[in-house]
This record gives sequence, C-alpha cells and structure tokens, in this order.
Amino acid sequence: MNGNIAELADFLNPHTLHRIRSQTQQILDVRSKYAPNKSIWLGETASAYDGGVKGVSNSFADGFTWLDKLGTVAQMGVDVVMRQSLFEGSYALIDKHFDPLPQLVGNKVLKVTLIEINKKNDNEGKKVRIYAHCTKDGRYSKGAVVLYFINLKNTTIYLSINSLKNRGAVIDMYLLTPGEKGNITSK
Repeated sequence: MNGNIAELADFLNPHTLHRIRSQTQQILDVRSKYAPNKSIWLGETASAYDGGVKGVSNSFADGFTWLDKLGTVAQMGVDVVMRQSLFEGSYALIDKHFDPLPQLVGNKVLKVTLIEINKKNDNEGKKVRIYAHCTKDGRYSKGAVVLYFINLKNTTIYLSINSLKNRGAVIDMYLLTPGEKGNITSK
C-alpha cells in the first residue's frame, strides 16, 4: 500500500491485506517457469511503501498488516521475509530511543499453514484470520503448534478450537492489545 495516500482504515481492510496474495502468486509463477528449485525471499518489505504511513506504520495497527503478511507469504511458500527498515521512516522496528515498536516480530517464517475457519460468522469478508506454525525446538514439546489470530472486527470474538478439547492441551495465551485502550495507533 502506498504510504503517501494510505489511511488507518486500509490497515484493517481485508481487501488491502489480500493484495499480498496476488503479488506473491506472480513471483511464484515466475519462479515456477524460470527457476523452480530456488527459494523465495521477500526483502525490504513493510506495511506500506515509500516510508510508511506516519503515525500508523509504527503503531499497534501495523501489526494487523505485518502479521497477516507473514502468515500469508509463508503459507504460499516464501522462505524468508526481511523487514524494511530497522531504524528510520514510519515503518521502523525501533524508535529513536532504541525501544522496540509493536511490529517487531520475527525475521524468518517457516512452515506456516493457513487454517480455514468457519466463515458463517464472518460475513464482512475474512475479518478474522488464523495462522498456525510449528514451535521452535526446545521451548515446547515436539509437535507443539503456535496459533495466531487476527481480529479486524471492532468487536470481541469468541473462538473454540474443538480439536484441543479433552486432550489435556497446555495453552500459553498472549493477547496483544493497544497500549492505550481502544487506540490502535498507540505504540
């Protein structure tokens, strides 16, 4: 998305988030034709190009586009994602005091699979997105999975993961919310 004209609403728009899918598919098609055994790296990426969106690309709201991009491109077979930039622009990962900004998450994505969810309650067009990937070795037991959910709705959602019921699953939950209640452009 163009950092010069994008607005906060674009960061929460499923159609905006879906653009990465068609862009990635174009790259996959080129690779398939000319270099089928090569890995794909996505470099110098962020939520919005040309410096990002001032006051948005460096806020909690950026997490929606960034996490969705990581999940989507990994599900499509991208091997590495490199963020632009560490320090400078509205999409920096750390601020001028060297404190991390909300979008500082991960630098390499492996084996992420998009999980299709029951869409009967998502009439607004994929406003609830769920991604899953294997955990890093050593931290959790073998076969453990990380699920992350992106809720683009302005309401609380309730999810039930039926396959975990009655299995004695250990669940560590981290709920990410804006620093200032209700202000998704907070840091």
